[in-house]
Amino acid sequence: MDSKIFIAFRFHGNFYHSYRGDSPDELGFGKDIRIIRHLLGTLNKLNERGIPVRGTWDFENHFSLGKIMPAFCPDIITELQRRVREAGDEMQVMSYNNGLISAHTAREFEESIRRSITNTEGSGL
Repeated sequence: MDSKIFIAFRFHGNFYHSYRGDSPDELGFGKDIRIIRHLLGTLNKLNERGIPVRGTWDFENHFSLGKIMPAFCPDIITELQRRVREAGDEMQVMSYNNGLISAHTAREFEESIRRSITNTEGSGL
């Protein structure tokens, strides 16, 4: 009997915090950069050992994918794209601008989802 263990890894990437500074150090989003790089490295090492682990990610598009990551850690975007293509990682839709989805009108919700998938700023999934 071939046994398998499935664990759901869902990693939340949001570099815009109300309780931390907006700086690329440990007092701001630098902590997020460090943790995500560590997660990517760990997943890659497990894959190299033949363990078919993959991650599921959600990112806030406007601030994180659109502004902060391109400026301070474009390597993470490149590595996430590679992992989606080669390791089967998944990207899940999150609120486009970190807005509270449950407070959106139907029109605002649809627009947030639409922009999360594709937008003129190029930060869509």
